[in-house]
Amino acid sequence: MGRFGVTEIIVLIIIAGIIYFAIKQKTNNTNTGAVNKHYLQSQIKSSGTAYLLWFFFGFHYAYLGKWGLQLLYWITFGGFFIWAIIDLFTLSGRVANHNALIFQQIDEIEKRDRDAEQTRNLAMILAAKGN
Repeated sequence: MGRFGVTEIIVLIIIAGIIYFAIKQKTNNTNTGAVNKHYLQSQIKSSGTAYLLWFFFGFHYAYLGKWGLQLLYWITFGGFFIWAIIDLFTLSGRVANHNALIFQQIDEIEKRDRDAEQTRNLAMILAAKGN
């Protein structure tokens, strides 16, 4: 008695994972727009790096955050090299699409920040006038 079995250890690991992700989700929801904006800017990808990863390691889908496609790419040996050749011509477009989504999110954050600043400025003007 007093010893943990395999089942108990697995349950403890699952509970610890749930607690970790719950805390992580809570802290992500309380971040300011500036932090999210800087995080998004760090996620912008380079076509040159994607092509290098494609050529040397076949690691370009993982670079873009698409791990499911990456595993399928590796399991099928690049779609029996047909998929690899197609990726040679479409990779820059995939990187551009990835970056376009990020730029759109950054624009939304900047718009929200501008609106909030405009509201604060208007409130200060109205308070200074005494209304």
